[in-house]
Amino acid sequence: MTLRISSFVRPAKFILAVIVAALTLAVVGHATQTIVTSNSAVYTYTLNPGQSGENISPPLDTPVWIIADQIGTVCACDRVGSSLMTLVNSSNDGGLVWNGFESNKGGLTTGYSPTLGTHIMYIDFLHNVDLEVNNGTSFHVTNSSSNGATANGSVTMDW
Repeated sequence: MTLRISSFVRPAKFILAVIVAALTLAVVGHATQTIVTSNSAVYTYTLNPGQSGENISPPLDTPVWIIADQIGTVCACDRVGSSLMTLVNSSNDGGLVWNGFESNKGGLTTGYSPTLGTHIMYIDFLHNVDLEVNNGTSFHVTNSSSNGATANGSVTMDW
């Protein structure tokens, strides 16, 4: 009888080891993590009053995190500010879709538009510098200051 039991123990240990190995591989296979490095683009601007910067085209159908900051002007009097939002360049809707926060009590900003000149968000403290729609796939920074102040800052996109 002892011989019979020992002849089953060795295969049973092997089967148990195979089961443990299979379960370990299954758990480890699901535990892997994929880390994706985000893309980023930074656009700096120096704009005289009434001037608009280069057109910025976010990638299609991808949510883009936009951080815009105004670092000052020639006179540096209450011109510093920052704003943030998410924006989608929607191929289905044919326009830009956004929501976020404007500088200095501007509050929430949200909208959709493919129309040139549509306000997206203010960047500076006095609400003279803003992001505006250029067309259905791009936007630009505009300095609408009437006091002759040159605007300096940057727009950062992460996706």
